[in-house]
Amino acid sequence: MAKNNNESIGIDLKGRIKSLKLADRNTLLPLFEAIINSIHAIEDAKIPNGKIDIEVSRETVLEFDDSETNLPYINKFTISDNGIGFDEDNYNSFKKAYSTHKAERGGKGIGRFLWLKAFSDVKIESVYYQSQKPNKRVFKFNLKSDTGIENLKTEELQNKPQRLTKVELSGYKDPFKSKCPKKAETIANRIIEHCLIYFLRFDAPVITLTDGATQINLNKRFEQLITGNNFIEPFTIRNHDFKLNIIKWFEHDELTYHRMSLCANHR
Repeated sequence: MAKNNNESIGIDLKGRIKSLKLADRNTLLPLFEAIINSIHAIEDAKIPNGKIDIEVSRETVLEFDDSETNLPYINKFTISDNGIGFDEDNYNSFKKAYSTHKAERGGKGIGRFLWLKAFSDVKIESVYYQSQKPNKRVFKFNLKSDTGIENLKTEELQNKPQRLTKVELSGYKDPFKSKCPKKAETIANRIIEHCLIYFLRFDAPVITLTDGATQINLNKRFEQLITGNNFIEPFTIRNHDFKLNIIKWFEHDELTYHRMSLCANHR
């Protein structure tokens, strides 16, 4: 039987979002946060076949001319994964402001607030297992009420479905919408750059970006980008063996200066 409930996120949500800073150049950061959440969910599910699908939706249907200037603005991202889902632990963490649930992974508990800084509405649908029983949780996360969480419904399922969680970020706000890259390839490169440490792992989930008829396998794209530009240097400190992976990154369309990014411990 489905249950309906509206619950508070335990903070002055509108005030927190208003005070949150998100630079125009970081317009894709809310998307990155959702993708990292999906990667963590797959890690927690301990499955060997992790999969993340990112779907781009635009204001109008794509035309044959896919040049950057003529592409319609993006108004929605949908991120789907087969990770552990919004079970009781994860849902309770979601409701808790500044949650330390992912502190050991570098999480600060504010990623979901970035969603509402850049998007007017977030819809979450999650099929998960609680005590080995399949359940489904659906709710909206927005600023339409003080609670933040709207139209919460939970139900126990009768069949044995696969885990599936969808996070829909819709209603892209300006100035973030107008500053967002329009080309799917550019967005794919930005995702890879931000999630670089995960793509280096042998057990990285398969991540696919779909934009109309365009579909990009980000894992294969990553291999193309680093081919011939990847160097591995082993070294030892106090009898501990380390491996330094050096990657020369050329696929950034904005920066006109050199930059070094240091990644370690999945961060």
